[in-house]
Amino acid sequence: MVMSLLPLAAMAVPIDNVEPTREVLTDTLIKEKFFRKSVGILWTYFGEDTRSYALQMRHGFISSDVLPNAFGKIGLVPTAVVGDIIYESNPAGESGDAIWSRATAYYDNLFDYEFLEGRVIYQDIKLDAYLGAGIGFVPVHNSWIGGYYLGSDGFMFSAESAKALNEDFWIYGDVQYYTDNDDWKTALEGEIGVVYDDLIYATLQNRGDEFIYMMGVSYSLE
Repeated sequence: MVMSLLPLAAMAVPIDNVEPTREVLTDTLIKEKFFRKSVGILWTYFGEDTRSYALQMRHGFISSDVLPNAFGKIGLVPTAVVGDIIYESNPAGESGDAIWSRATAYYDNLFDYEFLEGRVIYQDIKLDAYLGAGIGFVPVHNSWIGGYYLGSDGFMFSAESAKALNEDFWIYGDVQYYTDNDDWKTALEGEIGVVYDDLIYATLQNRGDEFIYMMGVSYSLE
């Protein structure tokens, strides 16, 4: 009799150590994070000296999808990796076109603290290409305040936040300050924008001392 009850007893015990599935990880680490969502956006730019359009493609991955197991053996596995590629025609009112790129590796719950997040970035947007490592605080969901060490390019202080106003509207913004620039007007960059129904983007962006108005139509890549 005792033997026959053992399987039932085992079924009643909750299993807390089961690894979450890939789909669950993707939902919690990518889709629920505003700045990590996979999306394609067709932008139109207009401003002081700029008349152009741009195509932005962003894709987020959980780390196991893009990094080999060797990274885990040396303790370098991030939570997620997000990459952007942006094609821009006629940048800054000049002839020709340009392709920008950036990639960010996110380290959530750094040192087992929920409010700490580490990052490693590569970027060749707005400045010459650089690689940086940063650490910051997560005061509320979809936000980050911290700083990066950029090697010979000095330091960059950064903050970002996104908030849902209702079921259809989001407002978001980010700001960066580069310490290696003597002129604060060109050292300070950022943008503020709104998103309607995950479809229409409207953004005001400053590039140094120039302001760019941007309208975009998006398509989910998830």
